[in-house]
Amino acid sequence: NNLKIDQKDQSLWLVKLPQFVAEKWANSNNDDILGSLTIKVSQNKKLLNIKLNNDDSGESEEQKSTFPTEFTLEEISKQATSDDFYSLTTTVNKIDESSNFAIDGKITKNLLLKPQDTREYHDFIRERNVRSRLKWRKDTILADAADLQRSALQPQIVDFTADKAELKRKQNKKESKKA
Repeated sequence: NNLKIDQKDQSLWLVKLPQFVAEKWANSNNDDILGSLTIKVSQNKKLLNIKLNNDDSGESEEQKSTFPTEFTLEEISKQATSDDFYSLTTTVNKIDESSNFAIDGKITKNLLLKPQDTREYHDFIRERNVRSRLKWRKDTILADAADLQRSALQPQIVDFTADKAELKRKQNKKESKKA
């Protein structure tokens, strides 16, 4: 087993993603450019804005147009410099089953990717809510139009009873009158 440490001083950002972004990125290719980062300094504070690319060929035009593309990165915690965390990659050689480890770098920021409050984001949430309600909706046909019309023209007598035994007695009484 080998441990490569030549990248140990590289700075890495750990970013928590919304589920819908993680799913979209999981389906992308390794060479895809996922978006661009803009850093603005305002009143001694860095504003980190992300603009995601929306060119996934596997989605319909409607899905592309409603997918939010504007996000901000917000720091969720600052880590003490003495307790730095490192990113570790493991590769396994399939031929001799040996393992190699590499330190990819030191995690220097813990961030949260948050959608910006845009019309695009509101449309996306609205569409997602509509789709989730449609999954659970199930239409059941109780009668066709001809049955409804026929029953509407015939007088109906409905007895409401609380006891099945009483209902059975009434049915027997009706049958005995017919006979």
